[in-house]
Amino acid sequence: MNGATGLTRYFSPNQGNYVVAVEVKEFRNVVSIGMVRRDLQLQVVCPPNATPSLTSIVQQTYSVSAGDTLWP
Repeated sequence: MNGATGLTRYFSPNQGNYVVAVEVKEFRNVVSIGMVRRDLQLQVVCPPNATPSLTSIVQQTYSVSAGDTLWP
């Protein structure tokens, strides 16, 4: 868990239902002043994406002006 943003990431090798408990403790001057615990229910439904493979040479740079389209 990122302490500044609260962002958490979870990785699962299998599909299914999972429960995660997150406990956050708050300290001030080495003294515990608070604690909160939350349970998260996660449902993993998608299998991992297959790694893409290139079938032709891909142009790496583009020059686009306002109003232009990238693809014909």
